[in-house]
Amino acid sequence: MQSPMPLLTKYFDEIGAGPVVTTPDPESAKSLPVFVSQTYELHRANLFGREYSLLLCRDKERPTPAEAEKHLKLARSALGPNEGVSIPGQRDWPDGARKSG
Repeated sequence: MQSPMPLLTKYFDEIGAGPVVTTPDPESAKSLPVFVSQTYELHRANLFGREYSLLLCRDKERPTPAEAEKHLKLARSALGPNEGVSIPGQRDWPDGARKSG
């Protein structure tokens, strides 16, 4: 599966977030439940002056929307005040990123 990062970067630019630098965050990923960290790569980004945790699916086999919502709640609980954003995969583009909040 091709990385969604180039499309994500383009999307951020299109919504006016400007150039956004995302950084992998393997240290924070250790605080996630194992099955969540195995399903997603955790990245950090600053969007519009706010720090976000980005959960990017690792595989073609993606969780259902209901599973992704549960994973997002677990990630928010584990990561603290940062708002998690789930980007399920390229098939959802260019409709944009799905943001729960």
